[in-house]
Amino acid sequence: MTYASDYGRWLHGIKIWLSGLTNRADIMLALVMVSTGAEMLYQGVTWTRASVIGFAVLSLIILRSLAQQSRHTLSQPFYYVPYLFGLYLFFIEGFFRLTQLLASFSMIEVVQVIFYFIAGSSVASIGYNAYLQKQKAH
Repeated sequence: MTYASDYGRWLHGIKIWLSGLTNRADIMLALVMVSTGAEMLYQGVTWTRASVIGFAVLSLIILRSLAQQSRHTLSQPFYYVPYLFGLYLFFIEGFFRLTQLLASFSMIEVVQVIFYFIAGSSVASIGYNAYLQKQKAH
């Protein structure tokens, strides 16, 4: 095995994973993971950044299981997690960063605030709708 073949397999796996992103919330959650991972690379690992990535992965798994109409008993108590995570992204990561702009202005912070507002509202609305649909099915 060579490094190039391992890298090619890794890229192929990423392409397959990205092709499975079907709705706006999936794409936003993937972007949240990428942007938070980039923050971790540049500014170091913190508990907040690690938990954002963890909840993004958990929300992605839950939304996909809801979309596939699967009835995993382990994921049933966690159907509300994407909605709550979307609210966290909107209010804490978005609105709180907006208030921090009063202390020091940065265009990168403005872009992050806009991104987290959009991502949070997308994930919260799709998570809430998926939760309601699952409750109606029961």
